Order: sequence, then C-alpha cells, then structure tokens
Amino acid sequence: MPAKNVQLNMRLLPPDEEYPVNYVLIEGDSASLRWLGKQILEHAKGEGDCGHHFHPKAAGVHWFARTANVGLYLHRLPCDNPTPEFDKAAGREVLPVAKKAAKSRPRAKKKKTGA
Repeated sequence: MPAKNVQLNMRLLPPDEEYPVNYVLIEGDSASLRWLGKQILEHAKGEGDCGHHFHPKAAGVHWFARTANVGLYLHRLPCDNPTPEFDKAAGREVLPVAKKAAKSRPRAKKKKTGA
C-alpha cells in the first residue's frame, strides 16, 4: 500500500463506567493497519536508530486522520544511543534509556518520615 493512502486515527480514550481504565485507540482501514504493522516489524529488525515516531502534528502528519491527537513512539530495546532527542510534538526532551545505563543507575533511597 502506498504510504500516501494511509489514514490512521490515534487518540486516548478516557475511562468510563463500563471500562474504568485508559486505552489508546489505533483506528484505520485494513490496509492502513497492515501498513502500520509493517512499520513496526521493520523497526523491530534492529537496523538504524532505536527510536522512531509518527505524530499527527509532526513527523508523519500525512498518515493521520484530522481527528487524531496522539502519536506513536516506537523504542526498540536495548538502545545503545543514550543521546537526548527533542520531541517537538510533545515539547519535551526524550531520553532513550540504554540497557547498560539502566543497570548501573543507583536507586533512590526512600526517606523515612517520622511522626
């Protein structure tokens, strides 16, 4: 399927009485969902960067329906690239955690509270 025909809708579904938990809706026709699956499988092969993202207001805008308000960030582990990236869509810094760094990071000690 040519990428120009992809139309995905991703958004957060708020909890309600029937389902009191949050869900991420990924919606599209059969061809669009197959295209997304192929993108995930290609990323999983481990070639290139460990992070890849699509967002309706940033990279990948043409793959989303106008009603989409959530993007997708794929992060393959282990990641040997601990360099911070600036996620312009979210307006914050994203730091992929390298497997080695996660193991060597000291745990924060809990403070004792006295009454």
